[in-house]
Amino acid sequence: MDFDPCRRTDDDTPCPACSDVVLRTDDLEACFHSLRELVDAMAVRHSTYAIIECEHPRRYVQVLADRDGALLVEASSNDATDDGRGSANLDALDELELLGLRYQPPDDFSPNWHRVFPDPWPWPAPLAAALLLRTLTNVLGAHLGELRVHVAHAHPVSVVRP
Repeated sequence: MDFDPCRRTDDDTPCPACSDVVLRTDDLEACFHSLRELVDAMAVRHSTYAIIECEHPRRYVQVLADRDGALLVEASSNDATDDGRGSANLDALDELELLGLRYQPPDDFSPNWHRVFPDPWPWPAPLAAALLLRTLTNVLGAHLGELRVHVAHAHPVSVVRP
């Protein structure tokens, strides 16, 4: 995947680095390297987010790099993915796995399961990529060959709790 640092344009044309891509690999190592490349690119951009969606079941993880270099990783909660039939819901074992990965449960800070890496870059990149991969495969049941990645700019925010 190509996640070059953003080159915002002054003439109000779409940013060439903000994109939607499909991660087309079933190989865990290749997926890890693509996710690390994504997180590294976000470190350069600051104030960017990425949403990584899996189709079956319909769940997602998202990453936000804030203006100061902190990183917020979120995994979809039942409140965020409830389709009325419960088909995308996490069960008790999924939630225990998220706790084991040091996610915080949904609260006033975030409606999703979340984990903050407050330290500056580049330290969290490999750990965040591994966390994303474990969350996608072990918890969310994603099939690696069908991951959609949306990368875009966020408003300059801070992800560290006040």
